[in-house]
Amino acid sequence: MNSGEALYLLTKISKQKPDYVFERVYRHFYNPDFYLRAYDRLRARNGRGEAGSGKETAALFPMDKVMSLIELMKNESYQPRRRDSRGRTGQPPSPGLPAFTDSLIQEIGRMILDAIYEPVFEDFSHGYRPDRSCHTALCEALDNFNGAAWLIKGDIKGHLDSISYLKLIALLEKKINDAKFIRLIRKFLRAGYLEDWKQGGTYSGTPQGGILGPALANIYLDSFDKWLRSYQVEERAAARSHAHREPFQHLEANRIACIRYAGDFVVAVWGSRAQSESVRHDIKRFMRDVLEIELLEGELRTAHAGSGVKFLGHIMKVQDDWRLRTDTNGVKKMAGIGRAQLFMPEDTVRTFITAHKLVKDMDAKQWRMLPVPAILHKPDADIVALYNARLLGLYRYYRMAVNVNRAMQQLRHVMEYSCLATLAAKHQASIAQVKRKFRAGKHWGIPYEDDSGQMRMLYFYKDGFARVNAPYTASDPDLQPHPKLSP
Repeated sequence: MNSGEALYLLTKISKQKPDYVFERVYRHFYNPDFYLRAYDRLRARNGRGEAGSGKETAALFPMDKVMSLIELMKNESYQPRRRDSRGRTGQPPSPGLPAFTDSLIQEIGRMILDAIYEPVFEDFSHGYRPDRSCHTALCEALDNFNGAAWLIKGDIKGHLDSISYLKLIALLEKKINDAKFIRLIRKFLRAGYLEDWKQGGTYSGTPQGGILGPALANIYLDSFDKWLRSYQVEERAAARSHAHREPFQHLEANRIACIRYAGDFVVAVWGSRAQSESVRHDIKRFMRDVLEIELLEGELRTAHAGSGVKFLGHIMKVQDDWRLRTDTNGVKKMAGIGRAQLFMPEDTVRTFITAHKLVKDMDAKQWRMLPVPAILHKPDADIVALYNARLLGLYRYYRMAVNVNRAMQQLRHVMEYSCLATLAAKHQASIAQVKRKFRAGKHWGIPYEDDSGQMRMLYFYKDGFARVNAPYTASDPDLQPHPKLSP
């Protein structure tokens, strides 16, 4: 049986029989086709076959090494390399810490875990899952949080690298009855692979550098998702029972909904402040007693929906939308009452500008844009392309925010003149001279020759920053690091 058929069978069984306990899953490590599939995924993820920090890379990994690995897996003598908090040279390691042999085994383990657990994960969980991202989480919140009175924000990212290994193993054993597979997971846990990823380097904080760690963390938190789902059912049942005694009681009371992305989650509550506080205390108690996660006060807090909470880099609020929209009959009406909305935080642009040193003095009445010396050696077209990539990266992440156009227009002005300053420094000219030289109609850009020999024009970004309601999926910025203005 090839790897695709084996994974399909695992998924099919898990979907049809949610309570099924799997056995003999470790035998898939004896199948060479699993290694080829893992090899292809690792190579595609990087593009150059550099999947680890060791000398072994995907591009140089021979088939005889695969067979040697299979023998090690059969006699259980395989041992993952110990992960340290710092690299050999004493410098912080780059994402992709594991040597390629360890990455290969991790990828196979991840594929097996995904096939088994993906069908039984809750729909409101969006982190580390196929075809889901920070944007799908935000979009679902916009659809489901309308009318909510209170928002409970939870932040447990800081606890995911110190979760209970014993508890994690116990959760795995409920679904997988295979001593060899469990022993392999123990080896990776002891070697530090749950701490091998950190939530940083992306706009949303998506883990970079880990393969198995994020999957195991999601399995650990799925027990919270299952508990919250049953809690929702109990709250709705209580609301219906109360409505029978008091016919005019609105059934929206006691309703809750949740969106979780990795260690960030928001619970919306339709009800009173006292009800929302009761829900918050129950969540805190579950985290402490069941998941052994002790949340501090600032890591789990309640806010009025109109004030909003910060979720995945956005400010999420539930408030009236006073914009006029035309309905199917041509009548203009207010967009909605109690609509969930996203906002780009007010300090996002200033923080971005400060971090990348694009302005000389942020407190000055008139900003002076600075060049980026590190890219002066690059071709003109590459310099403009780098600025465009940075600008588009931030826009695509915040494109569902109400205020995205205003904030991004300000940043575009700063980025444009920083780009012009960089080109001026390269050509030893003034900004005005550079802009005249590269002007093309109402805009400006760099002429370049494409691969076919045709002359084209690369404009500095000029297409605006329209707000959209759908997630950005063409190239999900949640799954890749920030575009970098560096050599």
